[in-house]
Amino acid sequence: MHSHLSAARRSTWNARAAHPRVVQMELMAHQITCQEYSVDILRHLIDIEQQSRPCFASFEAQPEISVQMRSLIFDFVMCCHTRLGLSSSTLFLCFNIIDRYCSRIIVKSATYQLVALCSLWLASKYTDKKPRIPSLRALQSLCCNQYSKRQFQDMELHILKSLNWMSCVAPPHDAFVDILLKNKISSLSYKGLNLNDLKYGAVVLCELACFDHVLAFDYNASAVALAAVTLITHALRYTVDGQFLHYSAMLKDLNLQRVCELLLARFRSRSFPSSFRLKYMSQGKLESNPILYSLLRYDAELSPGQSSSSEPPGSSVTSWGPSISRTPSITVPPTPSTPSTAALAALNASGATKKMTTAATPTSCVTSPIEFSGISNITRPAMFKRQHAKRDSSVMEADFFDATTVTCKRIH
Repeated sequence: MHSHLSAARRSTWNARAAHPRVVQMELMAHQITCQEYSVDILRHLIDIEQQSRPCFASFEAQPEISVQMRSLIFDFVMCCHTRLGLSSSTLFLCFNIIDRYCSRIIVKSATYQLVALCSLWLASKYTDKKPRIPSLRALQSLCCNQYSKRQFQDMELHILKSLNWMSCVAPPHDAFVDILLKNKISSLSYKGLNLNDLKYGAVVLCELACFDHVLAFDYNASAVALAAVTLITHALRYTVDGQFLHYSAMLKDLNLQRVCELLLARFRSRSFPSSFRLKYMSQGKLESNPILYSLLRYDAELSPGQSSSSEPPGSSVTSWGPSISRTPSITVPPTPSTPSTAALAALNASGATKKMTTAATPTSCVTSPIEFSGISNITRPAMFKRQHAKRDSSVMEADFFDATTVTCKRIH
């Protein structure tokens, strides 16, 4: 009887909380508060991200994992993230946790997938609603029951301890995108453009940037987000009004121009991860996505000789929705410049050795601390191969998304 009364009360509360007027009032109050303190929030996020950046020199010293394996694991994580229907912030935070953990701890190839799934689990606990958090049973099904529940729990605790219990402090890319779009930047004009299309395109570019180790390790999330907003704004402006404007004409920061060039180079290479293609491209074609097609046309106008795809004849300019009222102009602090790999190489050449003493991973048989040298020359052994059949993470089949949705119900 008590359980039925509790269920009735929860149903009534949910119905009242989902009332359209209540939701609209809460959203309006949230937007007004964020607009009032947006510049302070942006400065705070920029300060935080300086404390939560991974180190590429330490990642390169990993004996069993490499940049290629990182791309495969990120591809697998993005596939799992799409299947579970988690938020964009969860994906960006998960990528950051994986890179930071691998910058501090020597990770074996046999446990790299476990680290990735535990990072996704931690990120979902921090950003998603409780009903959306995947259960241990769901995580086990995603890795074909390769790891036990105890291993998931031990690895989660080890990640938290290794990151000093500050695993989820890194601001995600979409947080910067939201702030930049809600405040009018002096060099950009959003008039006549749909904010939802701008955010969609910027988030897509940020997700693609996470697969590039240069953009992920050498540049801040704020710099990547600002470059993505700049590029997608110029691309949609060219599609809507037919007015072409080179992005560099409005940028005075050379660091930001470099990020834009790297983003366009990554997009121009067409080397998209399989999970990215299944998520954003119908039948693997860029033309099927109107936002990406706008970026394709803009890139073709920027570099006609380098673009592999050309605009089909007879294509017309489409409208992206009515114009949206803009907020007052607010001075946004500039994106700080970040060190590059050249600076790290110069540091290594000078003989400044940075060593980190860390504990072994939970699944490792090593009991003594491990010395992690950021500049040590280690020959990577052959990639670990499992003895039984396992899904090839380098090629994500379409049926992975069409399968029965993994349950997110909590196990008590």
